[in-house]
Amino acid sequence: MNNFASFFRVVRLKENTSLRLPGDFASRYEDTLARDSITLETDHAPNRWVVQLVHHEGDIYFQEGWSTFVHDNGLAEGDLVTVKVYVGLNKWKVSIYDPCGWHKIPTRVANCLVYICFILS
Repeated sequence: MNNFASFFRVVRLKENTSLRLPGDFASRYEDTLARDSITLETDHAPNRWVVQLVHHEGDIYFQEGWSTFVHDNGLAEGDLVTVKVYVGLNKWKVSIYDPCGWHKIPTRVANCLVYICFILS
């Protein structure tokens, strides 16, 4: 058995204040998700974002803190986020791709958010 689990979600701007975790993932890793918050990391920056987990009517959402993550990483409509969870370590690693599949790496140039996109091979 792997020591990590993963899922992906397509970003919708109307959902920039929360992100629903896939139902299968939520039920399979219920113990890992029993906490109030988790810490997200990206594969491109040393920053970390604390995000609240909200349990509502059988679903689990990233909520408070998610909009900051969206803003800080310049997520846009149709972007794809993949989330790898290292079970037992409370380590959540996020990768971001544009709608064409290019890996997005936000960076700051002259205090403006720009993107370096490339395809991983």
